[in-house]
Amino acid sequence: MPARALAEHVSGCAGVRFRIASDGSPHDITVMAEYPAGYGFGDTARAVIAAARWPPKDDEAWRYLILNMRPGFHP
Repeated sequence: MPARALAEHVSGCAGVRFRIASDGSPHDITVMAEYPAGYGFGDTARAVIAAARWPPKDDEAWRYLILNMRPGFHP
């Protein structure tokens, strides 16, 4: 959760596209949209994707995810 959103109890989401390398690392991470703007949901989503490891891929296809975030939720 972005700090400002957490402090103000604001939920939001961000749409991200990225590619997965043959070693499972994400690259070319791009925030396509975030809502509401100004809270940092896009930056948080980019950081989450960058920190994750994915099953290795032989293709360079784009992957798309929408990350929903809300205060108090812990998976």
